[in-house]
Amino acid sequence: MRNKYRLGILTSLFFLCIGFSTQAQKTLQHDSESERWQSAVEKFQNKNFGAAWHEFADYLELEPQSHSCRKAQAEFYMAWCSIELFRPDAEEEMQAFIRNHPESNQLQAAYFQLGRQQYRNKKYKEALLWFNKVDVYQLNHNDLPEYQFKMGYSYFMRKDYEQAKKHFYEIIEVSGEYNAPANYYYAHIAYLDHKYQTALLGFEKLVTNKTFAPIVPYYITQIYYLQEKYSQLLAYAIPLLEDVTVSRRAEIAKMIGLSHYQLKEYQKAIPFLERGKESLTRGDRFAYGYCLYKQQEFEKAITQFERVGGEEDEMLQIASYCLADCYLKTGNKSGAKVAFASTARMDFDKNMQQDALFNFAKLTYELSYSPFNETIKAFDEYLQKYPDSNRNDEAYDYLVKVYMTTKNYGDALASMDKIKNKTPQIKRAYQRVSWLRGLEWMKQLKYPEAVKSFDASLQYQIYNSKIAAECLYWKAEAKYRVQDFEEAIVLYKKFLLASGVGASVYFGRAYYNIASAYFEMDKYENASDWYRKFVNQATIEDRYVWDAYNRIGDCFFLDREYQKAAEFYAKAANGAKWDADYAIYQQAFVLGLLNQPKEKVSLLEKLKNTYPNSEYTDDALYELARAKVKLGDQRSAIKMYKELVDNNPQSSYAAKALVQLGLMNYNLKDYQQAIHYYKQVVMKYPQSEEKKSAFTGLKNVYIDLNQVDDYFAFAESFDGGVRVRSSEKDSLSYISAERLYMNGESERGTKAFSQYLANFPNGMFCLNAQFYKADAALNQKKYEEALTGFEEVLKQSDNLFTEKALLAASQLNYRKGNFVAAKSQFLRLKQSSEIPEHIRIAKIGYMRTAYELNDFQVCIDAAKEVLNLPKVQEEIVREATYKQAKSYLALKESVKALADLKSLTIETQSTEGAEAKFLLAKLYFDKAKYDLSEKEINQFIEMNSPHQYWLAESFLLLSDVYLQKGDRFQARYTLQSIIDNYGVKDDDILLRTQKKLNVLLQEEKQNEEKIQKKEIELPFEGSDPDENKKLFEDTKKKSDSLGVDEERLMLKEMLKKEDINAK
Repeated sequence: MRNKYRLGILTSLFFLCIGFSTQAQKTLQHDSESERWQSAVEKFQNKNFGAAWHEFADYLELEPQSHSCRKAQAEFYMAWCSIELFRPDAEEEMQAFIRNHPESNQLQAAYFQLGRQQYRNKKYKEALLWFNKVDVYQLNHNDLPEYQFKMGYSYFMRKDYEQAKKHFYEIIEVSGEYNAPANYYYAHIAYLDHKYQTALLGFEKLVTNKTFAPIVPYYITQIYYLQEKYSQLLAYAIPLLEDVTVSRRAEIAKMIGLSHYQLKEYQKAIPFLERGKESLTRGDRFAYGYCLYKQQEFEKAITQFERVGGEEDEMLQIASYCLADCYLKTGNKSGAKVAFASTARMDFDKNMQQDALFNFAKLTYELSYSPFNETIKAFDEYLQKYPDSNRNDEAYDYLVKVYMTTKNYGDALASMDKIKNKTPQIKRAYQRVSWLRGLEWMKQLKYPEAVKSFDASLQYQIYNSKIAAECLYWKAEAKYRVQDFEEAIVLYKKFLLASGVGASVYFGRAYYNIASAYFEMDKYENASDWYRKFVNQATIEDRYVWDAYNRIGDCFFLDREYQKAAEFYAKAANGAKWDADYAIYQQAFVLGLLNQPKEKVSLLEKLKNTYPNSEYTDDALYELARAKVKLGDQRSAIKMYKELVDNNPQSSYAAKALVQLGLMNYNLKDYQQAIHYYKQVVMKYPQSEEKKSAFTGLKNVYIDLNQVDDYFAFAESFDGGVRVRSSEKDSLSYISAERLYMNGESERGTKAFSQYLANFPNGMFCLNAQFYKADAALNQKKYEEALTGFEEVLKQSDNLFTEKALLAASQLNYRKGNFVAAKSQFLRLKQSSEIPEHIRIAKIGYMRTAYELNDFQVCIDAAKEVLNLPKVQEEIVREATYKQAKSYLALKESVKALADLKSLTIETQSTEGAEAKFLLAKLYFDKAKYDLSEKEINQFIEMNSPHQYWLAESFLLLSDVYLQKGDRFQARYTLQSIIDNYGVKDDDILLRTQKKLNVLLQEEKQNEEKIQKKEIELPFEGSDPDENKKLFEDTKKKSDSLGVDEERLMLKEMLKKEDINAK
């Protein structure tokens, strides 16, 4: 059909263009030229374009002298044939014709053909250039419909709908093949321009058209809906629903459903909306959800309301409010809380916002869910925004309950501080919360802040005497830990005098701590009294009892009451759960002072055999050897001294033992052995105090051997040895500086030591002066100067000051951030020290520096040593476990980290515990164990940690968990809750959260646009597919079936006050 129509057009154009008469043909029919010409024309008319092209070419070649008009006509036909044959040079041929024959009467036809060619190639811009050159008044009448349509369609594809509409309009009443498509596009443009009645008239013309009949019902249905002719829509669409093209059925079903919705026929709407659910816009989803909601199908309604999403507008507020009610109806208070929070953020309906805010606050209280203190903030906001609400009394009652149960102590106090006239209930809550806030500060080792909180609580001590007493105790603890021992003692005593403290778990500990404070102040008599008071009221199960016995023994020992000291050391040794080896050693030492060498020997041998790895082994060996000497057992003493030197060469007793060995061998007349031991002291321990004794011993031996010259030669040649003729000025200068230092005149002492070192760079007391000068600088907080001095001491071989210098230098370097130097010094201190406290400091410092240097395997090994320390504080255990876990994670050994993380997460009041809880959830997430990750995060939220940063990090992770589970609604709310409630502004949390939320909202927007911009399919039937493709290349976008204005209409019912009140 279409081909015949095309043939008619071409034939007409042919006769118009060639402009010769039938009579002329008859005249020339016997002429050979005329025959060739006629043959070519006939082949062209019969669409045999290939043969026609060749015959026109032959004609031009064989008849070069032919009439110029016919020659131009032949070139035109050849170019036309080339276009039909899709020859690559077709366009150039036609343009050459135009250039060569600008006066030809085929010029308009040439423009038209070039436009058709570009149109066919979908080059609409170029097509319009050629079409616009055509003078329609000179164009063949039969070509006008095609010309107008293709002009209109090219403008349409260029989105110039105004121009397109003009060209389509020219032919909507012209019969022929272009009538239907022109009417279709004209109606479609009217539809896009919201001229729905015009569009409707156009589409109604096409209802019987074979090509357009399957598609126009969609438009007509849409138009009825947009015109709010819902009853007409139902009457029109329902009967023909099954007859429309399959791809449109869901869309039409959706509009039928929406029409039922608009007519409040909710039950009828549901099955149709269900059929169209794959193409629902957010407004459609709201309507579907509301229909389900009205039919009390709450679970299904939740699914639709959750997907409304998008920008915050009237619709979203109502959808969130309905969603909250659905959640309540299905027993999901947690979901209702989320939806009420969303509703309360929007103020399109004030009454709804007010009700939602109250319900949100109430539910956060009932669910004990307030990671960012939402409950208090929500009730505060409610009371502030609605001071005249009839729910204010109820809000205040809830607020008091929150204060009494919250674990967000800081925010709770800030809230109560805003209340000018505090009721007794508020004051009672303030006392409790301030006390708990103080304990929180204690956990974080922030003692000055803790003291302030305890003082705040004590303002209202009349309300709860137990809390008041505990505030006194913990305030005393804070003072003790900052070494304000005098104030700590006063507070502990106040605690003991408070009413009802006899049953307190801290009652006995207060006695112990008072005693310890006196002990730290060197008030041993007071300390002894309070330790004994502690022992008298404590039970034997209290492990501190045995420590108290040791301390009482120390007090008597330091006051030189050795007999009493021995008695208490014996008590400690018999039952101590820790430091039993210390008790035995001290008891033995005291018995030695009491001239009971046998008993001393017995105890030291018990220590040596029972505790072979004790820190006091070398002390015991040395004292045991001395006791053997006193008992006259020289050989056993020599054996003990040798064992000490051989097994503990780094011990501070090693040099002493060598001196004793030298002396004992001298007394035994074994002079060569005596010389051997004395020289070991000088050579191995040149900086020790025993060096002088060794030189004295050597001098005596060499005198007895009459080898004085040998002594002088050794003494004067040995680098660092004593001078035979010491300078009196050297000694006096040093002693003067030392006295200033010992008298506490640090500044003068520092200058004096500096002067000494300048005057005697190789003086006998250079080492002493260097150390004391550094120590004086440390006391003056001149840390750089102190560090320089201590490191000068450390350049010397091990000496009397090595350990103290290591202790100070390592900590100064750590504080300064010189972790490499600090790590080396902590290691050296750890390996060489004999003092338990110094070893403890060294091991902890070594672990910390390894961690700072990302030396994770070393950190793990060091952490294990720290965790094996005796009597290690809780906070150190926590730190070591944390660093070990983080090191395992850094080494990708997550399985090993798991146990440490779990142990840390028992409490989240500490920074380490809070971060560990997040890391544990992150570890599960990275392993795609999303349920476990979510469980850990929810537990973290319930633990009410004060560490908001790690809570926020966990919320960010929770949003990722929800996304992995496909719950975009919860993911979006989780991110929004961070933005609404996270109070810290100077970290990266809010920035990262907003960025993630923006991505989520953009994705939702794009998904919505995909639905709204879905291409309309035009399945034309009964025509040539190629021709259809040429005519109807449709890339039109469908309009949203529910525009903004229509959404607003749809919301009318929900916005009525009676509906809100009913809710």
